[in-house]
Amino acid sequence: MLGCKQRGEASPSPEASARSHLENPKAYPRERLTRSLEATEARFRGLGALPDCKPLVTEVAARARCTDAANAVTARAAARAVPDAERMRLAADVALTSQRAAEALRERGVARLLESRPEASPSARPSASPSAATPPPRASVAKPRPLPAPSASAARAAAREQSDPDLDAIVGYSRVVTIGLAELRAYLEFGDVTLRGAALNEVARLSREQPHWAALRALLDEAYLVESNPALKSRLKALQSQLGVH
Repeated sequence: MLGCKQRGEASPSPEASARSHLENPKAYPRERLTRSLEATEARFRGLGALPDCKPLVTEVAARARCTDAANAVTARAAARAVPDAERMRLAADVALTSQRAAEALRERGVARLLESRPEASPSARPSASPSAATPPPRASVAKPRPLPAPSASAARAAAREQSDPDLDAIVGYSRVVTIGLAELRAYLEFGDVTLRGAALNEVARLSREQPHWAALRALLDEAYLVESNPALKSRLKALQSQLGVH
C-alpha cells in the first residue's frame, strides 16, 4: 500500500527529530516565546513614571541620560503589534539608556555621600589616657522598663523618612534595565533560529556601546547554556569574551 512504510525503512531517531524541529524556523513552537513576551509587556505597562533626575543631578550630561531613558520607555510603551525586529530594538534601547541613567545617578549619589561625610578634627579624637579607659564605678540603678513596640503605621512612617532619593532613583532605573533585558532574553532563549540571531545582533550592539556591563554578561551566559545552534553558540562565546565581565 502506498500509505504504508516500506519494510526495512529506518525511522528517524528522537534526537534527529528534535534537532530538525529546533533548526526549522517554521516548526519552532512560539507558545513559550509568546507567554514570555506577554509577561514583559505587563511589566512595561506597570512601570509608571520614571524617577525625576532633576533634583538629584545638576550635570547636563547626566540629566540627558535620564531624558533618553524616559523617551526610550515611552517609545517602547507606545509600540503595539510591531514586528519582532522592531520590538527587540526598542527593548535594547530601553535597557541601554536606563543603564546609563542608573550609572549617572550612582556616581552622583556616591559623590554626594562623600561630600556630606564629616571630617574628624584632631582635637575631637578620644583621649587614650589610662584614667579615661577605666570608667568610674556607678551606683546601682533600677532596671529600665521595656518600651512598647512601635505600631505598624509608625514603622511605615519611619521607613519613609529613611528612604534615600538617590537610592530610590537608582533602583527605579535599574528595574527598567531588568525588564528591557528580559525581553531580549525571551527572544534569545525561546525564539527560532532567525529570531535568536536577530536578538543576538541587538546584544552585540549593546556590548559595543556599553562594555563591562555585568547584567548583559549574565544574559549572554544564560543564552550560551541553552543555545543549540553551533554558529550562534560561537557568536555568544565571542561576545562573552568581548564584554570581559565575570
